[in-house]
Amino acid sequence: MTRIHDHADREDFEPRDAGADLRFSVGEKISDIYTILDQYGAVVADSDTISKDPASPLGRGGSGTVYLASYRNMQLRALKFLTLNYLSGDTGQHASDFHAVFDRERVVLSTLAHGNIARLYDTDSYRDANGVEWKYIATDFIDGDELLPALKREDATPDEVYNAISDVLRAVSYMHGKGVLHADLKWENIKCRHSPTGIEAVLLDLGTAHYVAEEDSEPHQLTFDKVSPSRVRFITTKRITHDLHQQYRRKIVDKETLRQLFPYHDLHALGVLLNEIQEDVDVAKKLQAVIGKDGLSALGIMSYNLRKSPEPEPKPHARDHKRVIQYSSVEQVYRDWRKLRRTYLAPVNVPELSLAAEFKYSVPTAAGRGVVTPRLSQLINHKLFQRLRRVPQLEMTLMKFPGATHTRFSHSLAMLRNTRYYLAHLLNDPKFRLLCEPADLEATILLALLHDVGHYQLSHMFEDYASAQRRAKHDDPWRAINFDIPSDDDLFWCIVDPQRHSSLRGGYGGVVEQAWRASEARLGLTSAPAIAEIIKNDFSEATYEAMLRIHHAIYAPGAYTQATPAQLVLGSVLSSDVDADKVSYLIEDSLRSGVPYGSGVDFDGLLGALRMPDVHDIQGGPTLGITQKGLAAAQSIVVSRNLMVGQVYWQHTNRAATAMIKYAIARMLQRGVLSMPDFLGATLFLEYDATLNYLFEKFEEVRAESEVNPIANLLDGERRIYDTAFSTARLDRDASEHVGTVLTGKSFAGVINLESDLRDIVKAVSGIGDIANGEVLVDVPIKERERGSGDRGGQVLVYDGRGDTKGSPLRTYTPFLQALKDQHIRENRICRVFVSPRISASDTFEAVVEALSQHIRQEYSD
Repeated sequence: MTRIHDHADREDFEPRDAGADLRFSVGEKISDIYTILDQYGAVVADSDTISKDPASPLGRGGSGTVYLASYRNMQLRALKFLTLNYLSGDTGQHASDFHAVFDRERVVLSTLAHGNIARLYDTDSYRDANGVEWKYIATDFIDGDELLPALKREDATPDEVYNAISDVLRAVSYMHGKGVLHADLKWENIKCRHSPTGIEAVLLDLGTAHYVAEEDSEPHQLTFDKVSPSRVRFITTKRITHDLHQQYRRKIVDKETLRQLFPYHDLHALGVLLNEIQEDVDVAKKLQAVIGKDGLSALGIMSYNLRKSPEPEPKPHARDHKRVIQYSSVEQVYRDWRKLRRTYLAPVNVPELSLAAEFKYSVPTAAGRGVVTPRLSQLINHKLFQRLRRVPQLEMTLMKFPGATHTRFSHSLAMLRNTRYYLAHLLNDPKFRLLCEPADLEATILLALLHDVGHYQLSHMFEDYASAQRRAKHDDPWRAINFDIPSDDDLFWCIVDPQRHSSLRGGYGGVVEQAWRASEARLGLTSAPAIAEIIKNDFSEATYEAMLRIHHAIYAPGAYTQATPAQLVLGSVLSSDVDADKVSYLIEDSLRSGVPYGSGVDFDGLLGALRMPDVHDIQGGPTLGITQKGLAAAQSIVVSRNLMVGQVYWQHTNRAATAMIKYAIARMLQRGVLSMPDFLGATLFLEYDATLNYLFEKFEEVRAESEVNPIANLLDGERRIYDTAFSTARLDRDASEHVGTVLTGKSFAGVINLESDLRDIVKAVSGIGDIANGEVLVDVPIKERERGSGDRGGQVLVYDGRGDTKGSPLRTYTPFLQALKDQHIRENRICRVFVSPRISASDTFEAVVEALSQHIRQEYSD
């Protein structure tokens, strides 16, 4: 559709409104196939009836007038009639010029076929009632705003803005490839239509276009002189014309001059167009969301250099330091335009996967620096995520390994970094790329970052009781408790989306929401959106839904059936024998604790072996594939973890300090004075020591006189940790395994009763008459997550090579996994009895040790 030239370009024209001589009524037929409509697309009810209402034109330009029409009552078309609207003898703008312009537009459109250039459907003439003949062409009707107003609209998204500019660059590049100079590129000659995929930009008004190719490249269906005479008037707009080219504007120029103007006049016009777009605050803000602040700066460099395009390269002594690019084609411009997008170097347009992506900052982790994109920064800076800075990664382990002071926060960032590498290497597999959606990858990145967000202070200790409650919920004391003790996995969605329904008893979503908002109010902070809301806004609803499916596939029994094969593979990246979580914590825990076993993980070797499992092998839950060359790397993870469990995670000093705290927790649960919802609400934002103080004070309120509070030994700089008086590791292999199995099978009440019985034995043997409850503790590792190596999370399948279609479980290729599991039961899953320092310091301690060992052997022997 053609529009009226702006007034600045008509300043030396004296309008002769010949178009006023052409009049139509709504419903009037043209060439028996077109029906004139009013400018809003309306026509009389009876399509064979001509209305008395005059039809208003859509627009009026220098050479023609445009009316809206329907083609056979099926499609809307724009009919442009040659009406010679603006003639001026002063400038030599004669009827022949407008005939030439009209013919050039007709011919140029007939030889161009591009989705972002107005399409020519028909060319004919119409004879009116007075016998006057009017030439016309029928083109696409573009029902939309001009480019700049369209991009400014509130409903125009950042991606649509970027894509519309891309449309323009592709269309002009196509025209130049056909040897056509547009000559009047400006936002007023570009309209935007709406399609199912968003805004599409369409180039219009090609009457000023020129063929600049050699004669043998001209359109064959028309004579060369007709289409491209040797001399022609160069019509363009002043503001888009470089100073060097102003001398040619509206002047008759020869063919060689046009070839000298090509493509530089259009390149300069594009520079002006990009500059005008960038200077519009509303549009620039949208562009910034796609190309970033630095991208806007780079766009300024592009537009500056484009506006310098007609100028020769400056001499070295007069070099313009802003002029760093010499553009010679629109294809080059489009290539650089694509570079500006944040996702230019990112696989499948997920910026977090690009190793060279535009990032807000980088974070040093134990595994190396990890980059943080602006949208991830929003989540990391969220109060409910920042609280992880206060949650220790290894809880009481620092009592033995003083360097182990790292937190869930640092571990989460390391997990984010390493997961990106898993995904990048999986994307090397074409089958994975085929089945995986960008939303799945974004969901996995988010789950990696947020995977520990459900952790709370002392959560590992409470999870032991969560396991016990699930196993015997109808026994005492669980049947009298009206809440479920949550694991960190249980609390994940309560933190991410507090408004989301949870099957947990205790209303934990509301507890989190109340504690979070109360903290904001106390600090005078503006209420922040929920993590889920940020994800939906900055990523997408599809990403959030993919998070749900992947997380449920890992943690909800049977939910894997709702996940796609690719989502099940991604689930195994987050939870399996060789997942990113284990790699991350093994490396960091080893470094921080000073125990070297985790440093033996061959991360790079594993990454190089990752592959998509065969779809038929993905059954029963998350599944990851590796090639056989990755076996040693997979084994390094399994072995390292097994060693770290025994030497660090379940090291006896750590277990003793843990047992001291769990004593108070167990007694308060037993007596019904510890509410988990109340505990979570009170300690959600507390430091670790403050949480210990909270439990200490809480237990002091109900502690009996004949009872000690072991937590006192850990507060205010105290380190009076209980000592080991019995350990199943001191028994022979068979006895150790049997006694350990019996003890780990004891109920919550059974362990409490056992502690009472053993206290009586210690009291009788030691000669210390005032031994109180809480001075003899039984430590039984019962947490379900601590199953043997090779027996956790998604399955890992090994393939002979990338082309192999049948995988075998990792344990098939690595028989010693079963041996490691047996070793874990014998050497890591150690049951112990701890006694207070005053008992271990007594002269009768050896007798106590012997009496406890003898009693347990006799009581729990085969």
